[in-house]
Amino acid sequence: MSIKDVVQKQYEKIVDAAYERVNSVFTPSEGWLRTTRKALGIPPKVIYERLGITKNEFFRTERAETEKTLSLQKLILAAKAMDCEFHYAIVPKNTVKNVIQSTAKRHAVKMVNSTSMHMALEEQATSIEKIEIQVEKVMKQLIDNQPEWFWKEKHDYQ
Repeated sequence: MSIKDVVQKQYEKIVDAAYERVNSVFTPSEGWLRTTRKALGIPPKVIYERLGITKNEFFRTERAETEKTLSLQKLILAAKAMDCEFHYAIVPKNTVKNVIQSTAKRHAVKMVNSTSMHMALEEQATSIEKIEIQVEKVMKQLIDNQPEWFWKEKHDYQ
């Protein structure tokens, strides 16, 4: 296994662990700032004084979070003002391996179906079993090589 493969596996492990941890976390409808503030029972005045902002600016900040227009820096500062931690993550919708496999399968199916259709037009149709075997082979090649077009919706393999 090359150093590049070892490093990639380390990244995969980090992302998969984050995926597992945050998969069940949802954002409350009122946002995390308001929800956490209310859960802790901290009066808004305490927080906006700690932040050095006005009452109106504080409530705009809470609203901006629910509108997804609040900067990360302001979220971090608000969390600190409540003596809380701020956590941030970007995780795929599934494990790294599953995302890569589903992407490879999508491309492989298109590639094999395109070839199979041309063969059928020439009266050289392939059985479903052979098509499935071809899809698996193409998937493996795509996963191993990940061509430049791999992460695009459309592929440039033609």
